[in-house]
Parts: sequence; structure tokens; C-alpha cells
Amino acid sequence: CAWKKIPAIPTLFLNITVTIIMIFIQNRQQSITDLTNLIMKGFVAKTSDSSVNALLTRGGISSMMDTVGLIIATLSLGGLLMKFNIVQTAMEPLVEHLKKPGRLVITTILSGICINLFVGEQYLSVILPGRAFKQAYDRIGLAPLALSRVLEDGGSVINYLIPWGVAGSFAASTLGVSVLAFIPFTFFSLLSPIFSILSGVTGIGLKWQNKSEK
Repeated sequence: CAWKKIPAIPTLFLNITVTIIMIFIQNRQQSITDLTNLIMKGFVAKTSDSSVNALLTRGGISSMMDTVGLIIATLSLGGLLMKFNIVQTAMEPLVEHLKKPGRLVITTILSGICINLFVGEQYLSVILPGRAFKQAYDRIGLAPLALSRVLEDGGSVINYLIPWGVAGSFAASTLGVSVLAFIPFTFFSLLSPIFSILSGVTGIGLKWQNKSEK
């Protein structure tokens, strides 16, 4: 679907359809009730090895509802922030004074981190700063790729370091340890913002617009 550049929503529905068909093919002898329970409650492995059972036995949709509920709540808050242009309005006075790549990159990184801390949702940590700073990146001639990379380095990857964040809470529940316990080992999340700031300050690896894109 990515290769064919199919839009996201049709891709999601296609993925769901293929998954359901595969479940029915692999469990043809089970009833509809059994398949529904499988989807809702997850697969239960019954091998002679307890470690294999622990690895393969996972909850279904019902086990994900805590995370899904957190996503719904945070995205609802983000929808209100975007609808009333609260973030864009608050950022406008600051954005007008950001005319150097280094300052713009640093501000974008810090904005993504702050949204992760206050909202706890990685999608909003990308969407809100992206809308607020897009015009500033265009104004100084930075390519959309530069903005995209900075948003990822200050937004998406940071959410795993936030105990109350969606990604952080999911990782903690999956690994069975607290976020603070695995933070020292998340080198990618810790180093990405640093290298992104160095790129903005030094200009190394910073993508600029082509003349045809301006």
C-alpha cells in the first residue's frame, strides 16, 4: 500500500480485512463465537514450554483498551487545541522572531518535548508543532524533510520517555518494568534530539529547499 501510495484510511481498512480473512482461514473449524473471543481476548498458547506460552499468549482488543482509552482522551484534547488554534496563536509571537535555523530547530524540539510532557501523546507532539512552525521553515527556506525530521526527534521518539505517555505506558506494561528503569537504555530517544539540535546549529545534514520548491 505504501509502494502504491494508497491513502492511510483505505490502507487501514484493507489491513483489517486481510487480518480477519487470515484468522478465518487459520481457524476454519472454530465457530463464530470462538473467533470473536479470539479477537476480543487474544490467543492462548498451550504448549509444554511455559516460556513459549508466556511469549505467544497475548490479549486481544480488550487488553489494549487502557492504551486505546488514553489515545482517545489525548487526541480529543488535541482536537480542541487545533480547532480553536490555541497552540498556533500562542506560538505566533515566538515564530515571528525565529529567523535562524539553529533557533528554529531548538524551539521545535523543545515544543515537541513540552507537548509530550503536558499531553502525553506522540501524535499531537508532531501535529501541533508541525502546524505552528511550518510557515517559519518555509520562510527561511528549509525543506519539509527538515521539519519532519525535527518533529520526529523532538516528538515521536520522546514519548517513550514519558511515564504517562501512550508509548511510554505501553512499553512499560509490555516489558513489565517502569519507564524510569529502561530510560538509560533508550539511546535512540535520548540522542535523537541532541543530534537534531547539532544539525540545526551547524547546518550539517540540514535539508534546504530546492529553487523549484520555493
